[in-house]
Amino acid sequence: MRQGIDAKLDQLVETVNQTVDGDENLLKGVMNYTITTLINKVYPVDSYSKFNDIMGILKGVDFEFYRRRVVPYEKQKAFENGDCYPNPIETEVNTGKLPNCS
Repeated sequence: MRQGIDAKLDQLVETVNQTVDGDENLLKGVMNYTITTLINKVYPVDSYSKFNDIMGILKGVDFEFYRRRVVPYEKQKAFENGDCYPNPIETEVNTGKLPNCS
């Protein structure tokens, strides 16, 4: 199943990269358009249930991306550059203020 999808995704990625030609601002709009259009074509019928499913899928993608890509990046940068928090547990929640990160 994934092989067929991956082949088509590779073609889509190539098309997106050719379309934006390195323009980061254009890439943001093209990604938004591409994801929105994919959702609209896969879920063409409006219903609360479908909207709820779509929002759940997008939240799952968001959380997975954050956990798998953003968190490791942030940890690596904190290791390389020093953590902005002297004690990682010190946060706005329990201190009432944010430390100076400059």
